[in-house]
Amino acid sequence: MTLLQAHKDLIKYADLIASAVVEQIDPRRNFISQRKAYADYGADLIKRGEESGMLKPIRNGKAKNSPILYSRKQILAQIEAEGIMRNEAVAIIHNLK
Repeated sequence: MTLLQAHKDLIKYADLIASAVVEQIDPRRNFISQRKAYADYGADLIKRGEESGMLKPIRNGKAKNSPILYSRKQILAQIEAEGIMRNEAVAIIHNLK
């Protein structure tokens, strides 16, 4: 691991920790709408998270058109988990060569 990669990893982990702190202080600020989640993180990532069970969307209301909300903390944790899995896959492939 290079110094630059370690720096990037620390920033990612700090973002995840900050998100957890925000959730503890004001849980409502942790949630973002589906539209914002798709815009900020990409629809593919959000859909993958739902399919894998890493993201658990909640509907804010009982009406059919009530907004669907996602936890920022869960999204950031998913991004980190996918990055770890991707790095492990690369390492395995590299060891096979």
